[in-house]
Amino acid sequence: HILPKMGSYAWTISGDKTASGNPILYSGPQMGFSAPAVICEGSVRGGGIEVSGMHVPGIPGIAIGRTPHHAWSMQVGHAHTADFFIDPPQAVFLHRWETIDAAGGESVTVPIFHTSHGPVINPLPFNPDDPPEFVVSWAYANRNHELGMAEVLIDFARAESIEDFDAAVEKGGCSQHTCYADRDGNIAYWMGGWDPVRAEGVDPRFPQIGDGTQEWTGERRPWAHSSNTAQGYYGGWNNKAQLDYGSAQNSQYYGPSHRAQVIDDYLSTHDNLTFEEVRDLALDIATTNSFMGGGNTWAFVADDFTAAVAADPTDDRNAAIAMLDAWDGHYVAGGPAAWRF
Repeated sequence: HILPKMGSYAWTISGDKTASGNPILYSGPQMGFSAPAVICEGSVRGGGIEVSGMHVPGIPGIAIGRTPHHAWSMQVGHAHTADFFIDPPQAVFLHRWETIDAAGGESVTVPIFHTSHGPVINPLPFNPDDPPEFVVSWAYANRNHELGMAEVLIDFARAESIEDFDAAVEKGGCSQHTCYADRDGNIAYWMGGWDPVRAEGVDPRFPQIGDGTQEWTGERRPWAHSSNTAQGYYGGWNNKAQLDYGSAQNSQYYGPSHRAQVIDDYLSTHDNLTFEEVRDLALDIATTNSFMGGGNTWAFVADDFTAAVAADPTDDRNAAIAMLDAWDGHYVAGGPAAWRF
């Protein structure tokens, strides 16, 4: 009943809402199961660093971890960091030659063409001797910021205060949601990433025109950040950081709150949370339709449906409303004791 891969989530809860009086952070990065594994457990001790947590092979540092002072999570963010540009063929130049080693055969060397916006992705291959009417290039805002994530992860591990951690987030170009908790009692949230400011009037859901009128300004949109919220928790599930965020990638839903609704429903109505309850919230939300983006979708339409039936009731319609009102949003019958099975 519980899918092993449905997006990453996390929640951080202040001591005012926990039974122990200490903040608790839950991090649930979900990448499915594969061999070899995408992630592994690791730790670094030395050079002024003491950190343990989740390591991604090939990335120098602990991506999601804990130190003696703090712990943090990461989820893939929603910043719209890439655009397609429609460029004239005369804007294309040869960027480099790329050699690809083919298994069981000879190596292949291919030309990589760019425009000022990025690599040409259409047509492929691009033939400079027979250029099309236009080309499509791919611009991504993380360009030239990629190696910055290594510095970010080192700074995450070395941070000795929430201010240190905030300064580290500022260096990152990759769009990530980050939840945080520390021994000083702080909780915090960031949605980082280099989300470019576009020309006035540009709709990032459509390709941009590469004639100089729709260029990025070179600035980035302000990051969403909050610390020690009065509600006592932060939580998310690859959702938009703000309801009015109008530049999310097309994979993000433009509705009220994406699937993080079910996290908020639970944390907003529960206090004095034990470690086990914080942990088992993952089971709670996994048994709803949230992995498809909906959560308890009845919550979004209940008032409208109820009003429609009240205006023209029948016994069957009233019974349907009563059934939906009694539904707790979970697919698995038997209550929490049955969810893990």
